[in-house]
Amino acid sequence: MDRCEVLANFSEENSALTRRFCSPPMKQVHKEIGSWLEAIGWTSEIDAAGNLLGHNTNVDRPAVLIGSHLDTVRNAGKYDGVLGVMIGLAIAELIRESKTELAFDVEIIGFSEEEGVRFDSPYIGSSAIVECFDSQVLGQKDEDGITVEMALESFGCNPTEIGNASFANRNMAGFIEVHIEQGPVLEMENCPVGAVSAIAGQTRATIGFEGKAGHAGTVPHVHRRDGLAGAAEFISAVEKKGRETDGLFATVGDVRVEPNVSNVVPASAIVRVDLRHESDSVRMMAWQALKELASQIAGRRGLILTLETNLNQPAVQMDKEITNYLMKAISDCGYKPVQIPSGAGHDAVIMARMVPTSMLFVRCRDGISHHPDEHVEEADVVAAIKILFRGLVRISNGLLKSRT
Repeated sequence: MDRCEVLANFSEENSALTRRFCSPPMKQVHKEIGSWLEAIGWTSEIDAAGNLLGHNTNVDRPAVLIGSHLDTVRNAGKYDGVLGVMIGLAIAELIRESKTELAFDVEIIGFSEEEGVRFDSPYIGSSAIVECFDSQVLGQKDEDGITVEMALESFGCNPTEIGNASFANRNMAGFIEVHIEQGPVLEMENCPVGAVSAIAGQTRATIGFEGKAGHAGTVPHVHRRDGLAGAAEFISAVEKKGRETDGLFATVGDVRVEPNVSNVVPASAIVRVDLRHESDSVRMMAWQALKELASQIAGRRGLILTLETNLNQPAVQMDKEITNYLMKAISDCGYKPVQIPSGAGHDAVIMARMVPTSMLFVRCRDGISHHPDEHVEEADVVAAIKILFRGLVRISNGLLKSRT
């Protein structure tokens, strides 16, 4: 917990915690964590994608990777991402102090870019690890005109060697990401830690309702083609769909109106929809129903409908075997075994393409995240460390049994 406090001091802003990909404060974070790794006899390195790697590895044995991301959103809390890396470090220290023998090595990773704040391109670090990094990202620019390639070079990385960051030839037994829940479920269940069943798939779309502007005091309602009124009806339908569909998160968080003045009937309104569910079939059925409803609304109101799907990301199921070991570990440690889906994206989404992947969520107060009020209790962090340690022992025993 003290280490999370220390790392929160490394920010691009004096009055708030903001630490973006390849920024000077990230360099300070790497140096600090490197010193903590060195204190237990481990080595640290920064790969070509800016990821921090900590290891004490026997290359003849498989490895379980533990970690999360080190970048933040603007005006962030202290625990999103960072807590998972610090718990990995605590596990390394616990293994060393207890002289526990596992059937694999444990390695730690602090991913360089998960939030996508600086370049509007998330998962730069993890995509390099699993060999799905898009080289076109290197040309993307931040608000100061600096490209990803330039940022990496100034950080001391060689962008031409990003391919060398791949774990494709590594013997990996699994990846486990520990993260604050970013929601209220564990708090409602009165559980300090829960296992993640799946990371929800996402559909994001832009829908436009185009009508005709008119004078607010002279155009009768029967003759109006009000783009905003059509959008408002649709927004209510999105909320209704979320309420009536179990596990579906349905949101309209962005509305743009033209001409956006009080005395003119709105000519058009554009809304952005976000749908999430751990089942792709449920999500796609909801999206199809909403598209049909949008068409009906537009037709009834004499509006022109435009629709663009911006994202269609499949759900990612966590590895059942590792998750089962973690669920048993929760019970071993005397807690109620709770399994919940993640509505937010994580580096685990990318890592699951290459490595058996699972996640543990740690309870956070009021479900607040991406905000300075982000808070976790020390006792819950203790529980997470105990559960993860016990889970690693169970994974190790399972590997040993499979070899015999």
